[in-house]
Amino acid sequence: MSKILTTVLMIMILFFSLFIGFTPNTHASGPIVLKAVIFVPLNDIEGKGLFMLADILKKNSNGALIIKVIGGPEAIRSFDQFEAARKGIVDIMMGPEAWFAASVTKVPTFYLSEITPQEERERGVYQLRREIFAKHNIYFLGEGKMGGNFYFWLKEPIDKPQGMAGKKIRVSPYYVPFMKALGASPVVLPPPEVYTALERGVVDGFGWPVSGIIDQRWQEVCKYVIGHGVWNTALPIMMNLDTYKKIPQNLQKILDDSMIEAEKVIGDFWKEEYQHEWKRVLDAGVTRIEFSPEDAKYYVDLAYSSSWADLIKNIQPPELGPKLKKLLTK
Repeated sequence: MSKILTTVLMIMILFFSLFIGFTPNTHASGPIVLKAVIFVPLNDIEGKGLFMLADILKKNSNGALIIKVIGGPEAIRSFDQFEAARKGIVDIMMGPEAWFAASVTKVPTFYLSEITPQEERERGVYQLRREIFAKHNIYFLGEGKMGGNFYFWLKEPIDKPQGMAGKKIRVSPYYVPFMKALGASPVVLPPPEVYTALERGVVDGFGWPVSGIIDQRWQEVCKYVIGHGVWNTALPIMMNLDTYKKIPQNLQKILDDSMIEAEKVIGDFWKEEYQHEWKRVLDAGVTRIEFSPEDAKYYVDLAYSSSWADLIKNIQPPELGPKLKKLLTK
């Protein structure tokens, strides 16, 4: 009888141990570590948002859920990071939509948003994005950067938008429809080649946010900037969907709530940082070009109308274009 009782007791202890081991809140096997990559080197300010999320998540989960940023382009080439997250080679990535839109919606969409991440959540934009990316085994977490605009930086000044006609402008996919509408010639170049291209006259200017200009030393070879900003400097944070589903539900909620908290902190950070960067740029001798009110309106309106026209023409599935325009426009 004692042997039977001993056996039953051992089975009960084993079952209890297994049960505890699968309890979501347990720390017996250590924290869940999510490997992440960013599209810029680790010390680049453009990647700041992911590190902010990591800090907030670690605090909110009491160390049960950790984001470990393992590297930037030196770890996985920037253009390959979305695919690495999709396949589960890494768990999380943050980078410009322009680099992975071709495999998802065919054209970028995030940069055309005129509303805040909070408003996007309220309008159902986040839910729509999650449905879109789920088809690619990706879970859209949130925005790692927001609130800024893109600007066009020139070697020589112009006084009207029409002055862009004939100029060779370094572009990313975001800028192509707008540059064509202005009569400029888009030139695709990776960022590390921009300085030399400006120096040698391969391009007459480039599109870029105000952040990063001084760090890249581009103000040395480009002394003018059109001071009318367009679009939105979105940097989405994406996660492998399979990995997200494997995380215990209580930690999923903590992760999602941490992203909401992080977006507010990130927004405040960049609002202050943009002011700081403008001071650095202007102090370095860059002249800000201001068009007349009529020309400024024409310029900004054309940036959006040309971009939306291209999106609606090329986006897949086609019905997504008008839906996004309605949701993302103020």
